[in-house]
Amino acid sequence: PSLRCFNFSFNSIGVEGVRRLADGFCQSHVIEDLGLAGNQLGDEGASIVAAAVARHASIRKLNLSQNAIGPVGAKSVADALLEGPTSLRDLKLSHNGIGDEGMAFLAKAVQEGALRTLHVGANGIGHAGAMHLSEALVNKSCKLRELNVWENELDDVGIGHVAGAIQHHGTMLKRLDLTRNPRITCDGLHELVDSLAQNHHLLVLRIDSPTASITMMNEDGSETTSCTVNISPSTMNDVQMQIRSILEGNRKRQSILSKN
Repeated sequence: PSLRCFNFSFNSIGVEGVRRLADGFCQSHVIEDLGLAGNQLGDEGASIVAAAVARHASIRKLNLSQNAIGPVGAKSVADALLEGPTSLRDLKLSHNGIGDEGMAFLAKAVQEGALRTLHVGANGIGHAGAMHLSEALVNKSCKLRELNVWENELDDVGIGHVAGAIQHHGTMLKRLDLTRNPRITCDGLHELVDSLAQNHHLLVLRIDSPTASITMMNEDGSETTSCTVNISPSTMNDVQMQIRSILEGNRKRQSILSKN
């Protein structure tokens, strides 16, 4: 049968439902886009889907967002990417609970696999997860071009890892979304911007206005109060202009290279 796109998202089919679906669509040889977001699959359901993807080599896009998937389910998906003859290029796992542990498993698949796009927004990923991702991005085998990590727990330490990957000459990432990570401060933002000067591939960068931590000190050097303030609009505008200028330079450079 010919069935290139199979979208069964937001139907609350659960584990047993996805088991039956997997048995059915694995008989097709042309499914390329599989949408199963919002189906209460959990780790067990993710494991069933991962096994099906490993058997069904034509699947190029997989959406498992909003399925209460944790580290165990993330490992199943990563194992399928690493062990199976898969054509998967686009993986969406946003609004789950994979955390840093699950990100460690996925990073191995990013590093060694053929993924081009990875969405892991809203997964409780912190600086440890950012470190795993960054180590994968600088690997010469990594083919990732788009990374979405919005609404996580990234802080300045995590952004430091990302910045280190961005300025690495081997990183081929073209689109990066870091929005809604409120723990990033002005220091992290400036470190990220500085790293862009060493990067000639990134074309799109999304990041929110960060906060700045201010600590008041007593005369003896002891801390008295601390507070958090938003970066001023004028300062953020300056930073955004700097980012736009760098990325526009990258776009022009890529355009010239594509014509040669």
